[in-house]
Amino acid sequence: MRGQIYKIHSDLHHVKSDGQFFECKIREVLKKQRQSILVGDFVEFDDGVIYKILPRNTFIKRPSVAN
Repeated sequence: MRGQIYKIHSDLHHVKSDGQFFECKIREVLKKQRQSILVGDFVEFDDGVIYKILPRNTFIKRPSVAN
């Protein structure tokens, strides 16, 4: 599934997809690559696990927000 990050709290990332809301965690491979996920990023996820971060269109440095 594809969705957009709308809230990050601790290690839970809240994703909105097709009008539904999901709580997801980051896949360990992404953590080891130290890829940062920001509010506004589009991601691909399945079964509560984010496995791919899609490329960003824009980025605002303060506060850290993307797309």
